[in-house]
Amino acid sequence: MEIIEKQPKVFISYSWDGQARQDQIIELVQRLAADGVDTIVDIYDLKEGDDKNHFMEKMVTDETVSHVLIICDKKYSEKANKRKSGVGTESQIISQEVYNRVSQSKFIPLVYEFNDDTEACTPVFFKSRIYIDFSSPEKENENWERLIRLLHGKPELIKPEVSKRPSYLDVKQTKNTYEMDSKFRVFKNALLSEKITTSLYRDDLLDSCFNFADSLRVRSASNEADFPQKVIDDFKQLVNVRNILVDWCLLESRFEKPDFSESLLNVLKRLLEMASRPIEVDSWSEDDFHAHKAFAYETFLYILAALIKNEKFLLANEVLKTHYELPETSLSNDYQFCSFDEFYFHSDLLQSKLSPPKMILNSAVAELLKINAE
Repeated sequence: MEIIEKQPKVFISYSWDGQARQDQIIELVQRLAADGVDTIVDIYDLKEGDDKNHFMEKMVTDETVSHVLIICDKKYSEKANKRKSGVGTESQIISQEVYNRVSQSKFIPLVYEFNDDTEACTPVFFKSRIYIDFSSPEKENENWERLIRLLHGKPELIKPEVSKRPSYLDVKQTKNTYEMDSKFRVFKNALLSEKITTSLYRDDLLDSCFNFADSLRVRSASNEADFPQKVIDDFKQLVNVRNILVDWCLLESRFEKPDFSESLLNVLKRLLEMASRPIEVDSWSEDDFHAHKAFAYETFLYILAALIKNEKFLLANEVLKTHYELPETSLSNDYQFCSFDEFYFHSDLLQSKLSPPKMILNSAVAELLKINAE
């Protein structure tokens, strides 16, 4: 069904100031009509024998009149303030409506003149109202679309809709990230200031990131009735570490620091450590480490993307060709090193939680990574 939008209808209130002003009003009416706005103005709509006061009162209070355009100049303001002649009577009616309906935007001041103090010439009752500047042909053309959009109720800027609350608010026990944030700011300042101690600040930053990640590793049997949900909750918290590591990579990879490559490869090695069993744990299930395995996989992908974004292709190639030392608790079949394939992660545990049977072709890990991408 086609929706028919209501055509705006405006009443123009102005002060007679000779033929030049009347020509200006006629031109305004013609221009409004060309943009789909119906107008009511005494030049066309007030006939001989009509009651001027009744006409003005009806136009100002008429519910079918969507807006009243007030042509504000020195003469209009003086007559309105002194309640003089027709403008004075009209302004009394308008001011009463303005004061009674403060929240309305029915009355629109079009300012055609400014005083010597560069203040808009508006009546006293309009001083606090936002006006549209029509003080010159250039200003009129510049602000014309703004007026037409206002009259048609089609603003250029539309207030965004309020979305659902952030997913991280659902995390039960969010850990404090202030230390990581603070150390990143200190490191960034040292790097940009070219301090000789930059590498020490980098070490502090990276240690704080991995200490945070380590604090979320499972070290004892969980009492969670819904353990897959705990994995998801922990993964949501680990996004804070991912973000800082990626920001660090984006920032420092822009500089030609000789030790950056070594630091980056060490970070990737430490990610594999986070994805493995803590060395002091001697009773575990592989499911216990799924949050950190997903975290390591996701962070690896983001870091690689950061290098490509900064066009550090040689370093990206090094990341893909390097053989990483496996954590002690991940050693199997006497292998001590692995390729980047070790970062890949799949989870049967999360398949039913994040990818139900009807979506069986969907990867649970892909759905998990989408959580932190929202």
